[in-house]
Amino acid sequence: MAGQDTTSSTVEDDGLQDPTVCVPLVLDAFILNEKLCGLNRSTKVPPLNRPDYSGLGHGSFLRPDILPAVDLHTASPASINSRISNISTGKVRQDRLGVYIHWILPKAFRSGIAATESAKAEHDKRRFEHGYPAAENRETQPTDTPDFRPVPDRWLVFRFIAKAVKPDGKEADEQEVPPISAFAIESNRIRQLNELPLDRDVETEAAAFLDTSQEAHEQDDVLMGFKGPLQNWTDGQANETIRYSSPLTVINSSNPLFADY
Repeated sequence: MAGQDTTSSTVEDDGLQDPTVCVPLVLDAFILNEKLCGLNRSTKVPPLNRPDYSGLGHGSFLRPDILPAVDLHTASPASINSRISNISTGKVRQDRLGVYIHWILPKAFRSGIAATESAKAEHDKRRFEHGYPAAENRETQPTDTPDFRPVPDRWLVFRFIAKAVKPDGKEADEQEVPPISAFAIESNRIRQLNELPLDRDVETEAAAFLDTSQEAHEQDDVLMGFKGPLQNWTDGQANETIRYSSPLTVINSSNPLFADY
């Protein structure tokens, strides 16, 4: 796991300090193909279901839930499932097929710390012992509101393909599909919908984000997250035109499913 991990303990060796810590993660792989969306299956793979913050608007646009109901009626056949097919043509989207990896943030990032008024005097000491960053104006801030640790916001994903096969069944050469690829993920990068190239898949390459600096009717255009090839990636923290949500926690991500990558 790579990222700005503020919970890592310091290791001292001959006077040297190394702030790096390795945290094990459970990594799952999900293979998406046409057979998973067949009519004769007892399990269902529904269309993608993303938070819709446009429902926070006024009047007739206001909805009670930002997360739409899971649509099992269009889970099969594959030709009507928007997760895997272009529903206007019924053709399978080859760019959606393949292996999806999934991991959950460790419990340390999913749990917070708070204190009652009687324990306020020891609260700062507990925060320090548990690896929480120092907070500004701590004396005036309430302690009964849970604090959460900043989550890692930089991830490196390496992909190894032992044998690649094209849709026509023929084996692909290394020029078409490199055996080893590396990707950089910025999980706290904020973008507007019109900033994404037209060839990017909005549903799979970014998450909905609630930006408190924008009006309610503008929330459906706000996206969080960025993925790109590692060889072309440079951290945009020094670029004033690129926006980041920092520090990023499971709470201020504004997405109830954010802890699941």
